[in-house]
Amino acid sequence: MKSAKIFIAFTFLLAFAVCVSAQDVKVSKVNAETVDSIFFEMSVSQSKIKRGEDIRVKYAVTNKSNRNIYLIAEPFPPQVMINELWILRILSPVIYPDAHFQYKYDLIKILPKKTYKKSLVIKAQTYLSDTKYGFEDAAIQAEFSYLFDISNLNGCKEAEYSLPCLNEVYKNSRNLTIGNLVIDIEK
Repeated sequence: MKSAKIFIAFTFLLAFAVCVSAQDVKVSKVNAETVDSIFFEMSVSQSKIKRGEDIRVKYAVTNKSNRNIYLIAEPFPPQVMINELWILRILSPVIYPDAHFQYKYDLIKILPKKTYKKSLVIKAQTYLSDTKYGFEDAAIQAEFSYLFDISNLNGCKEAEYSLPCLNEVYKNSRNLTIGNLVIDIEK
């Protein structure tokens, strides 16, 4: 009985020592491929930034399918939110349709076997504005949306009433969240 207690205590101390000395891994590149044969890759070029610097996130979308795809984007920088787990999340431009919103989407055509590359910036004030968390490191996720068929979206940007267009995008878009990139934020 005494040796069992000592063994349990030793096992607990060993596990505690391992946990104390372990370090989190910083992830600089993540990727995913959908069943539609669309390959997404997201990366950061720096694993460490100084507090107050913007975070630059690069992404590439490769169309491995045999048909055109249309990456859905906004004409202005994407929204970034900090979720309840303090993950910086780059939000998809596709939102729930509302008759009060204007159709604003840019559709970026990606031909079969071609790649589209771009970078996004997470402004420093986004993570500095959260007073509940010090952000010694940052986990980053990004949401992407794409379409195969845009035949019902002709003239949507010019339409005075764009709810049918918004419904079409919302109903037919394919959505993916990719992450987590993890970087250090030095003080």
